[in-house]
Amino acid sequence: MRWPAIAMLMMIGAAAAGGREGREGGGGREALPTSRGDEIVVSHPRQDELVVLQEHANFTITLSVGGRLKVPLHGLLVLHLNEDRIAILCPKPAEQLEDCPNGPTEEGDGDVEGNGEKCKEFSVEVGGLKTAEYVLTVELVDVLGNPIRIARRHFNALVLNEIDESLPPHPVFNVIIFSMDRACQLDQLLSSVQERIVNANSSMFRWQVLYKFSNKKFGDGYRKVKKMFPWVSFHQQSNLSSSVTSAYFDMFVAEGGDAKSFKGDYLRLVDDRSPFILHFVDDMVVTGVWSVQEQVFAYRLLSLRPDVLTVSLRLHPGITRCYATGSDRTPPPSFDPEMTWNWMNMMGDWAYPMSLDAHIFRTEDHARLAMALQYMNPNTLEGQMASFCFSGNSACPPRMSCYREAKVINIPANRVQNTFPNRYMSDAPSPALLNTEFLFNRRLITKHLWDKTFDTVHVPQPLIFAVGNLQHEMSEIVREPGDDSE
Repeated sequence: MRWPAIAMLMMIGAAAAGGREGREGGGGREALPTSRGDEIVVSHPRQDELVVLQEHANFTITLSVGGRLKVPLHGLLVLHLNEDRIAILCPKPAEQLEDCPNGPTEEGDGDVEGNGEKCKEFSVEVGGLKTAEYVLTVELVDVLGNPIRIARRHFNALVLNEIDESLPPHPVFNVIIFSMDRACQLDQLLSSVQERIVNANSSMFRWQVLYKFSNKKFGDGYRKVKKMFPWVSFHQQSNLSSSVTSAYFDMFVAEGGDAKSFKGDYLRLVDDRSPFILHFVDDMVVTGVWSVQEQVFAYRLLSLRPDVLTVSLRLHPGITRCYATGSDRTPPPSFDPEMTWNWMNMMGDWAYPMSLDAHIFRTEDHARLAMALQYMNPNTLEGQMASFCFSGNSACPPRMSCYREAKVINIPANRVQNTFPNRYMSDAPSPALLNTEFLFNRRLITKHLWDKTFDTVHVPQPLIFAVGNLQHEMSEIVREPGDDSE
């Protein structure tokens, strides 16, 4: 990668707030004890920050060294982005380590003394960033290049062009998760979201859970999971705050709709300010990394291709079976260069665009259907949308898209509704048993599923709990006789 010219500004100022810094000891020209006065602090970018840049704009890196450190007396500063060296500061920019002075400079930069409360701050401007994940490494090195102190930052860059001018200041993806009596599995889902969706906590996303429980113990489970994920907004069905509203909900009520119905609750969460909406259900797990580049792919594809109805996170070219229908022959389609296909000519999950299992829709298109159709729970909402499109309605574009690797799977361990007789695992534990385990601080793990490829979107899998350093499979636990919570 070629980096444009770098401009650097050095100033004396108050120490900037730092995040999680990595430090390593090593040889140096003068031995320094480890303390707040001799650490490297990166104040920009922040750890795991999503940096949004206009195309061709420069990106500013800001760092400081503690007042006990002197540059170049104690070492030189070398900056890397991923594997590329982008700057040497000694303290002025230099092309090679050999170009740096050894010891105090004529300007006295190496002699500047700090008192532990002040530091030296450096700003470095870098151009040529692309939409990608980056690791910034800042090293204080000796004249031989050996590191004395190291600080690292992980961040993501989102580089916009003219296509992205409509990128809103509020979340791009509004995510609504449906959950009933399955706080334990919801915890598993949200944990996998944190681990596998890049920038899940950033301004790119809004996370909302619409949940319902049938007894106090299940309610205790949701009270527990809410405390574990403060970045998620939880809304109890039929008990939403009056402050939770949207333009679609206001129109629904103005036309005589029941504000206390499931439809009313759902429309409150359909954010008209976010261009895209997707849904999860609580028995899903995020298994593949959903990167910033892939998030931008969905944004741009749905912005530029009106013939594409949705982008699926659960489909991939390896899907050849449909668990829901029991079909073992649902071959993948032929894809165009943007991984789209005509779903009207397919079978199984390849012919089912209106799924609420991690399919991304344009908010405006989805809300139009959600306003017009009649439904009383997530299953009937999905069923009504599917019937609308299966009837050949021209309002449903003919193409879908997906990624080359699946991002999510469903684990059909149990069933908590009687509206649709969805297929599920007969040997898995009941929601009541799972909830009891969860209330005893036992949590389902997901790491064993990461990056695995399956040939169906619904994947029967043992539910594995982590208990301290031990694990046990819930499929081996005997089901409670007479349990009727499914």
